[in-house]
Amino acid sequence: MIEKFKTNAEVIENGDKYLYGNHVRMPISMERGEGVYVFDKDGNKYLDFVGGIAVNGLGHCHPAIVKCLQERAETILHCSNYFYNEPAVQTAKLIVENSCFDKVLFANSGAEANEGQIKLARKYAKDHGHPERFVVITMKNSFHGRTLATCTATGQYAVHRYFEPLPSGFRYAEFNNLQSVKDIMDEYVCAILTEPVQGEGGVRPASQEFLQGLRDLCDEKGILVWQDFMFACSLYPAEGELLENIRQEAIDNVKRLRNHACIALWCGNNECNDAWFNWGWQKRYKAQNPEYEQKIWKQFNDQYNVTLPQVVEEYAPESFYWPSSPFARYDGGSDDRNGDRHYWEVWHGKKPIEMYNKERSRFFSEYGFQSFPEFESVKRYAPRQEDWDIYSEVMMSHQRGGMHANELIETYLLNEYRKPRNFEAFLYMNHVLQGDAIKTAIEAHRRDMPYCMGTLFWQHNDCWPVASWASRDYYGRWKAQHYFARKAYRDILVSPIADEDGQLKVQIVSDRHKVCNGRLEVKVMKLTGEVLNSYNRNVKVDANSSKALFSVPLDEALKGARKEDVFIHAVLLTDKGNSNYTNNYFLVKQKEVNYPKAQLATSVQPIEGGFEVTLSSDNFARAVFIATGDVNSSFSDNYFDILPGSSVKVEVYTDLPLATFEKQLKVVSLSDEY
Repeated sequence: MIEKFKTNAEVIENGDKYLYGNHVRMPISMERGEGVYVFDKDGNKYLDFVGGIAVNGLGHCHPAIVKCLQERAETILHCSNYFYNEPAVQTAKLIVENSCFDKVLFANSGAEANEGQIKLARKYAKDHGHPERFVVITMKNSFHGRTLATCTATGQYAVHRYFEPLPSGFRYAEFNNLQSVKDIMDEYVCAILTEPVQGEGGVRPASQEFLQGLRDLCDEKGILVWQDFMFACSLYPAEGELLENIRQEAIDNVKRLRNHACIALWCGNNECNDAWFNWGWQKRYKAQNPEYEQKIWKQFNDQYNVTLPQVVEEYAPESFYWPSSPFARYDGGSDDRNGDRHYWEVWHGKKPIEMYNKERSRFFSEYGFQSFPEFESVKRYAPRQEDWDIYSEVMMSHQRGGMHANELIETYLLNEYRKPRNFEAFLYMNHVLQGDAIKTAIEAHRRDMPYCMGTLFWQHNDCWPVASWASRDYYGRWKAQHYFARKAYRDILVSPIADEDGQLKVQIVSDRHKVCNGRLEVKVMKLTGEVLNSYNRNVKVDANSSKALFSVPLDEALKGARKEDVFIHAVLLTDKGNSNYTNNYFLVKQKEVNYPKAQLATSVQPIEGGFEVTLSSDNFARAVFIATGDVNSSFSDNYFDILPGSSVKVEVYTDLPLATFEKQLKVVSLSDEY
């Protein structure tokens, strides 16, 4: 039999004896409620301003609510998430149809809901190729729950102090202070979690400016998306019901995506316009049947120049529509003076990589260079040593371009680099080759600003294990191209180059919206560390500009040294020395550079979420690659150069224990792989 208590005092006495004291409770035992009032065990009446800690504003015992609860109690009291139940679906449908959300997750508490938000943010970052982004910014004096993660998210030391060590990955900013958020915002942040009104912080509402600033900050750190409609490299029937089907599908997709701030433009198709005018399709169909050619073109025009732009105009009127890519004009394909251009003379056209420095366009919207995945990824689909040849049956089955593509990789590699010592070295050098090619292109395009105002390389990721143009392989591992592109796309680019007139120049490209001042340092160095020439000067970097801020005759800079024995090191120090932008430049092909053997030393220190690896070298170490053998490891940097007598610190985020990490850690540089 359950004991019945008669008074407040009895309930409180037994409660203090048997209930865990996770809250400081008021000396009141609530007995029942009615409307906005509650009554205690002794019959005292109270006006309820608490509302279940501000989460239950429904009052007490309203007949409609009582009836609903009775009906559920008479059907089924509990239904797990392994099954559907009609009230949950009805409620979710009502919420989605009357909000900005697409899906609903029902939780038991605010802490559980916040746990779900934290997990979703980290999962999204990892799924989209950024496992290093796991940090969540919250506000001081906030409250987010009593689980260990949400307790850590709570910005109060009083809540933390008894439960250390706490889960990693949380930082705290000042509430209503946007600058304090910006100060701790970096490439490791995946989410900002804040309350519109702080309760535990003293009932403090967030200002409109603060919330708007947080949203703008999140948008600023995003990536602009060029959103293609799903038509590419072919001709599609587009009349009658089929055209209407295309229209409805376009409406669904525009409505689905239109509220994303990242959408830069909607593009009707990929290469269909260029194919019609420049690949010979129009001429072929006209020669076969002029009437059929006219019919195809009418459907083409109805689809891309009438229907799709109308959909965008109606359902996303603030968005921009582009008929095709590449595209210069409606009566032709593309050129280097108007619109956007796909440039494939390097790669498909077999032209040398240095052609990137000569070709011009207003907007390079597609170009690329192939590589295989790294060795650890290749071993996932080619585990036997007898298959470790780029022309083996297994390797060929993981190459969408066939024999021709593998031959191109090998031809380009041997033209630019010395012969690799084995299969693993070939894969590594192929990564460096791909990275160098795309780095060359990006820098050339950015230097050509404002004639060229856009550069988009192909491609980002793979949908299956394959040799391709991707900067990340199927398993999520970053190739050298990904690291090189990240640096080449920084807000300021320092780009040394020797021109055809015999001048060594350093071009500074800035995407900043404000002028900044800095210190430019240019060194001509031997690969063993001797400095042949050093130049230092204060520079003014204009907003949205590309200017050569340094120039010197190359012969003067070399002081008689051979080009193959030196490299150019340029660094720009800005923001009172807090930001630096560096770049290394070579005067000859990589196979002609006289790299001395680099003796690399490493040390490992545990940090939050992994390890800090310090690497040093006696001589110039080119494209230093570190690996752990673990697909889940991520690196703050990789394929980096180490200057003679210098060191580089790299953060490795991994779940591997220290002993395993040190055992599996692998470090190589270019001079090791010949």
